[in-house]
Order: sequence, then C-alpha cells, then structure tokens
Amino acid sequence: MLRLINTFPSIFLMIFSIFILKESIDMPKPIIGLVGVFVSPGFFPVLLSISLLLLSVRLFLRELKLSNPKGLNMKSILKSIELKRWMILALATALYIYLFDKFYFSILTFIYLIFLFLFLKTESLSILKIIISALIATFVISYIIPLVFEMPLPFG
Repeated sequence: MLRLINTFPSIFLMIFSIFILKESIDMPKPIIGLVGVFVSPGFFPVLLSISLLLLSVRLFLRELKLSNPKGLNMKSILKSIELKRWMILALATALYIYLFDKFYFSILTFIYLIFLFLFLKTESLSILKIIISALIATFVISYIIPLVFEMPLPFG
C-alpha cells in the first residue's frame, strides 16, 4: 500500500515537469535557429525539466513494479500517514508560492525552509543545525543565485 501511495508524488512531478518544459520552451530566444536555443534563458530549465520528467517516470514505474495491490482500497490509502504528510507538504508549498508577492521573499523563504526541515526532521538534526541550514540556504537562494544568474527575485 505504501508503494502505491508513493506513486502520487511521481505523478505530480511528471505534470509539474511538463508544465516547466512548456513554459521554458516558450521563453523568448534572442537568436533565431539552433544557436538561439542554446543561448536562450529557457535552456537550463528545459534541461532540468527533461531530467525531472525522466526521473519521475522512472520513479513511477519502479513504484508500480514494487507495489503489492492485494487488500488495497481507497479508504486505507486515504487514512495512511504518508498521504497525509505528502498533502501537508503540498499545501505548505502552495501557501509559500501564494505568499510570494505579499511578504519579503527572504523572510518567507527562511520560514518555509525551517518548516520543511522540522517537518522532515531526522533524529540526527538539532534545532540549531536546522536554523543554521535554513539561514545558509536562504542566503544562497536570496543573494548568491540572483548575483550569479543576474535574475530578479520577488519583492523583498
């Protein structure tokens, strides 16, 4: 049953990667032709979305192959703790995306990362390590990546 539930994230990732692939192909190309594909801003997202699509298809097929459908019903799937955890993560991510334009990006990212690290916490991580990791990740996301890739971030 748990393996069958693990197919839901792979389906979501497949849909998400197809959306990103479509959007990155539609990005403007400064030069027409084959060279324009390689220098367009959508080249790196195309590579990432294709990679994500292939990996999610592989995950989906592996989970289907390993799943044991005996005794499964929708009621037992909906009551499982894994589905509830996945839904909480999906809702938290949707809330994070919704609040992008309403709060400071760096503060919102820091809070979101702390929530994720605490929610997915293993026994070896202390609260101090989680806060330090969230601070470092927020700094890299908010300041280093925009500096290297010369891209604007949302408000904040």
